[in-house]
Amino acid sequence: ALETKGIAPKCVLYHTAVALDKNIFVFGGDSGIGVANSKAVSNELWKLNITSLEWTKVKPLKSLEARKHHAACEFGDFMLVSGGIAEETNTPFNDFHAYDPEKEEWFKIHDQVEWAGLSHHTMTPVYTSKVKNLYSKNSSNTKNKIDTNDVISDN
Repeated sequence: ALETKGIAPKCVLYHTAVALDKNIFVFGGDSGIGVANSKAVSNELWKLNITSLEWTKVKPLKSLEARKHHAACEFGDFMLVSGGIAEETNTPFNDFHAYDPEKEEWFKIHDQVEWAGLSHHTMTPVYTSKVKNLYSKNSSNTKNKIDTNDVISDN
């Protein structure tokens, strides 16, 4: 077993984990492990520094709504998060956010993108020498794309 330092996050299901630089960020999920139809959905963001193996709970000024079954990926210097469901509903979120680890803050990219409103889906960045695209795919194998022009802070 790998020994880490600091206080580690609770064990969660249906969370996301993204590697950025020398850190792994873990966001959201359901901490009601072993409880049928758990309502213990989280909006916590944790960082594991892979050099020091130390856990840190990240406390951005604004946080996202608690969610599980969302998707996340690395996109340049950002962690992107879309969709997922809250604890009190099975209606997927139709928002789209980016986490900036330098500023330690979330910002909303769009209230709604063409393929938002998903849960139980994946997102994958695709890099080429000229274009940076982000693909999302849901369980019905519908593939959707946005490009870097869509990743704009409204701050």
